[in-house]
Amino acid sequence: MISYYAGWLAIFSIILTITHILSKYTREIFLWTIKVSIALIITSWLGLAVYINENLDFVQFQASMTRVLEQIAQLRAENTGL
Repeated sequence: MISYYAGWLAIFSIILTITHILSKYTREIFLWTIKVSIALIITSWLGLAVYINENLDFVQFQASMTRVLEQIAQLRAENTGL
């Protein structure tokens, strides 16, 4: 049981030491985190835009929409009571 508490005390001490060492560079770490977050967001949006642009086939989409419109017109012609 003592080793259990000693382990948690050691973990706490390590985290406290790391936090103390890093506290000297808090501003730099904070700014770096913001910069990395912004870069990741912009890169993700650009990657999504490229993926959509490369995988979107406008001709196939147009043919699909034409089929949908034809089926809608056919359903309207069959069900004139609606």
